[in-house]
Amino acid sequence: MAAHCSCIAGNITVILGAHNVHEPEETQQRLRVRRIIPHPEFTRDPFTNDLLLLQLEKKVEVTEEVKPLNLPSAHSTPKAEEKCLVAG
Repeated sequence: MAAHCSCIAGNITVILGAHNVHEPEETQQRLRVRRIIPHPEFTRDPFTNDLLLLQLEKKVEVTEEVKPLNLPSAHSTPKAEEKCLVAG
């Protein structure tokens, strides 16, 4: 989540494992956010470090549809035509 959105962070629910957030699916997990943690070096003008960590009220259930991504090392560069994973 972007840090500039923290003003609306009072009542956030995170939906995981959803293909369509408007339709109930068995794979969905809905978790309330306990606390938001902005990047300590966030600035509004100009926007830099514009992100938040979200602490959830309970643990995420790891399933086939909801699982951690293996992130590349900080010094790796994807090759042309290489498949990449995106989450968001």
